[in-house]
Amino acid sequence: MIKRQHLLLIVLFLSYSLTALFSQNNTTNAVQLYQEGRKAQNLGDYFTALEHYRSALEINPKYLEPLVGLSESYIALGEYQEALVHVKKALALNANNQELWLLEGRINIGLANYTRAEELFRAVQNKTPNSFQARLGFAEIALAQGKIEVAKIRYSDALRISPENKKALLSYTLLLLSDKDFKKAEEYVNFTLALYPTSPEVRYVAASYFFAVNNLVESENHLSFALSMNPDYTEAKRLYVKLLLTLGKVQEVSSVLEDLLKRDRRDSSLWYSLGIARLKSEDLEGAFSAFKNALAVKPEDEFSRLALEYSVMENTDLRSSQRSILAQYHFDKGVGFRERNLEEKAFLEYRRGLMVDPYSKVGRLGYAELFKKQGYMGKYLEELQVIKDQGISDRDIEDEIEIYTSLLQDSLPNKWSLDQYTLEKSTYSFTLFTEAGAGDLDYFNVEYFLRQAFRDYLISFSNINPKIKHQSIASYAEAYRIARNNGTNYFILLSFKESDRFFTLKYRIYMTSTGSLLGEYLVQRTGNDKVQEALWRGAKQIHSLLPLFGRIIQRNFDTAIIDLGKWDGLKEKDTLVIIKNRFLEQRKEGFGYEYEQKDLLGELTITRIDEVVSEGIIKSSSFFDLVNPGDYVMFELPEEEEPPVKEEPPKGLLRQIFRF
Repeated sequence: MIKRQHLLLIVLFLSYSLTALFSQNNTTNAVQLYQEGRKAQNLGDYFTALEHYRSALEINPKYLEPLVGLSESYIALGEYQEALVHVKKALALNANNQELWLLEGRINIGLANYTRAEELFRAVQNKTPNSFQARLGFAEIALAQGKIEVAKIRYSDALRISPENKKALLSYTLLLLSDKDFKKAEEYVNFTLALYPTSPEVRYVAASYFFAVNNLVESENHLSFALSMNPDYTEAKRLYVKLLLTLGKVQEVSSVLEDLLKRDRRDSSLWYSLGIARLKSEDLEGAFSAFKNALAVKPEDEFSRLALEYSVMENTDLRSSQRSILAQYHFDKGVGFRERNLEEKAFLEYRRGLMVDPYSKVGRLGYAELFKKQGYMGKYLEELQVIKDQGISDRDIEDEIEIYTSLLQDSLPNKWSLDQYTLEKSTYSFTLFTEAGAGDLDYFNVEYFLRQAFRDYLISFSNINPKIKHQSIASYAEAYRIARNNGTNYFILLSFKESDRFFTLKYRIYMTSTGSLLGEYLVQRTGNDKVQEALWRGAKQIHSLLPLFGRIIQRNFDTAIIDLGKWDGLKEKDTLVIIKNRFLEQRKEGFGYEYEQKDLLGELTITRIDEVVSEGIIKSSSFFDLVNPGDYVMFELPEEEEPPVKEEPPKGLLRQIFRF
């Protein structure tokens, strides 16, 4: 009996010892996993960090530090809602931890819950009046709201308390760079380098500064140092991609991109950059594949779609299957908009699709049907005729052509024996440029594709003739010289900016003859189609600025026909002035043309109107009737007001600052 009792005690002791040992090992393993996660997070490898933190929490669900690490890593990835889940769990373990209040405050900045973020930072200040981190939080709120000047003041205020704080110095310097305040940014770059010469983050910000001022050699030196200290520094590698693309080192950039894509294949901007690199190396199929991968992971990536479409349009046959696949995306969207009676958007999609694939029978028919629905029967017939001329018509289309040819037999163009859709219209000419360094976009050289798209929207207006210069110009003077050589009426300097929510188009219009600035305009849009909508709105805005003018095509006694119609906004009973041919002068301080009273020949009152042409009665202003074909007619359209532009921080800036 005694032996049995001894044996039981031994078993119990061994069981207790093994349990204690297992528990100790679990604790050790959880700590090791957390430490591995922190190491990966510090290197910017957030996906590996997340894996280690989750593994640590599987062992110990109440382990505070991995919860904090999860939250911080999700902030760095821009997944703020997920970050909030984990900081709430951490607060359940330690509700009075001010560091957690600050962390939740930053998350709420990312979620645009600025009031809640202020409450949390204020709570920290109430307990710790001189809290440096709370002051940084208030600066980040201002930055997130696009209040750049307020953010500058708040960062300066924080730096007065802790002038050598690395995070604040780096954040402030990036803010200065985004605001193009290069002189002050240089001061802070030099100051921070002197304090932290071996810091990879400091070298990265220095490289960003030198890249912005086009000192590529210095930028590369600092990037090389940063990557030698931290080979896995993602932000530095991203900047290195831009630098290598700028230098044309396509082989080197491809290897860097492939390494980045191993870490995150869901980043469409990396696929875009790979597409650009392959375009530069003339690997067209590889480029197309990379752009398609960008759209596969992010279908709403408008930059990658533009890059793919223009690359295909510029490098493939008109009947290429690549074109038909890409165009179908726009035709499908056009059908959706048409079914919802959003006809302007439907027009844009069908028109874009036909630019990509002009031989699409389905697209051409859908486009034609939109004109028919709006009562533009002449244009409907014109589009059906295009299908016939392309050799892709059928019996139904042939019947429609026959029917509408008969219905339009008594139309105004037929009366005057004109084909209104082949007339050479009166236009204003523009030269388009992008000013070097004026843009603020993460995607390398996307300004090229945006210029192309803006030009394509402009030419949808029959009174605008845009000419494009593909290169970015170094200065206003260079643009002025080129525009003068082109002989256009005006020239435009374009710039683009993207935040996490908005895309902004900014453009300045200049008079080519004098070089004087006529106006500066901003268009801002949000949503999945924000790029397309901003470019289209900008084109419409320019159209609205241009006073209408046209010419007399033919005359028969007191009746004349002009090259303006319903599309141009004319109505029956409108009255236009007639100016002698060759005496219409471009205004020196505004848009449109002007004339002297001595060149005024009379008036034309519109009596009948068609889609592109109109007929009217001439009333001479003198005893002798001097009105002839080729004389000008003028009419001014009202301008539309554009809603105020919201201030927004540059895309990704807040996330970069959150990672310091």
